Amino acid sequence: MSIENRQNKLYSSQNHQELLENYSTWAKDYDQELVNDCNYVAPQKVAAVLSRLV
Repeated sequence: MSIENRQNKLYSSQNHQELLENYSTWAKDYDQELVNDCNYVAPQKVAAVLSRLV
């Protein structure tokens, strides 16, 4: 499922319980999807900068 589809599912949650269930389902894959689908590289860039300073 794409990140956009997951976001839409969250935004369309009808109540608190449904929202929690949707977040819980996404939590299992969130980090990997962020890296793979969104090219999230901030942690690697911060680590590279800090490694030069330490």
